[in-house]
Amino acid sequence: MFETIQKHRITVLSLAPTAYRKMLQVPDAEKKYDLKSLRVCTGGGESLTAPTYQAWKEKFGQEIFEGLGTTEMMYVFVSNVVNRRVKPGSFGTAVPGFEVKVVNEVGKDSGPKEIGHFLVRGPTGTLYWRDPDKQRQAVTPDGWNRAGDYVYVDEDGYFWFVSREDDIIKSSAYRIGPEEIEVTLAKHPAVADVGVIGVPDEVRGQIAKAYVVLLPGKTVTPEELLEFCRGKIATYKLPREVVFVNDLPRTPTGKLLRRVLRQKEPQGSPAARPVGSA
Repeated sequence: MFETIQKHRITVLSLAPTAYRKMLQVPDAEKKYDLKSLRVCTGGGESLTAPTYQAWKEKFGQEIFEGLGTTEMMYVFVSNVVNRRVKPGSFGTAVPGFEVKVVNEVGKDSGPKEIGHFLVRGPTGTLYWRDPDKQRQAVTPDGWNRAGDYVYVDEDGYFWFVSREDDIIKSSAYRIGPEEIEVTLAKHPAVADVGVIGVPDEVRGQIAKAYVVLLPGKTVTPEELLEFCRGKIATYKLPREVVFVNDLPRTPTGKLLRRVLRQKEPQGSPAARPVGSA
């Protein structure tokens, strides 16, 4: 990618966050390649995260403008490009022409920083072909489209991604987004890639299970990874099981396929053994 940018004098770079993270792992890339042609970097498809934004800006001097849209809406409807002021970790504010809001389980508007379901309404959209049941699930009678994400909005109108609704880990009385655990584990110097899912647990309902890919020549134990996470995320979010794998299932654009990881889990499995005490 660096060679392509340099050779063709690329001006706009739009990548999945995983690609940015992979590029950040290239040693001395900021010294080896001429990236002065770049004027705009954008990201989407999954959560960019604040550490990725900050690392990219520090290393290459460029901001990454994150945004969120859906296939059903045919457009990005929230983006940091709107006012060109990035809050690292947030995917931005509403694009003009679109209404966006966060609601709780009973459909009432959530307050600032209260996690809820993400709804959008605007001039674009699609219909499910000959599938009225799916249409009723996706769109409310008054035209609000359910994005399928858990998010929250802050006092300045910036939206923050928590998790896809089908990826959220429901452990005891908590809703845990796997991305926060993944970002924390990915900071460990031995970790190359990581994916987190919820698996059945007899006591908590679900627990967080981490699939970890190590960098070549690096070693670390599950207990060491758990200890690394302590103090960085809340105790109830700590992964209770860690397994090491050679690679993770991803789309051609680098988006993590957690559903594939879930499909590998036996249905009705017994409670997982905790990694260390938590």
